[in-house]
Amino acid sequence: MRKINIPGFIHAGANLIKTNLDCPKGYVCRYMREAPLEIYADVKQFSRTLDALVSIIYAKLKILNTMEIVNYTTNSSDNLKRWKNPRRAEKFDIPDCHYTPKKRKVV
Repeated sequence: MRKINIPGFIHAGANLIKTNLDCPKGYVCRYMREAPLEIYADVKQFSRTLDALVSIIYAKLKILNTMEIVNYTTNSSDNLKRWKNPRRAEKFDIPDCHYTPKKRKVV
């Protein structure tokens, strides 16, 4: 669960905003947005467009790594056993009412 990392993109015209969703501690999800990247039609601005392309390639690598983690099958039987038989909480009885303690007589 902690290794799952899901990248995404927000497309707004020629702008591209990379987002990332992960769960680093296992109980809280974190959603992050990076600075917007612009796709230029001009060849002279190719170095700036290249930043967006490199970001897309890194996102694809993260997606492939996440897919490998999710589809990894050797531990799936152990996970299935754990999910079917969760730890059982200790049972204890809660009385309907509490008895009043008796006072001791002082002699």
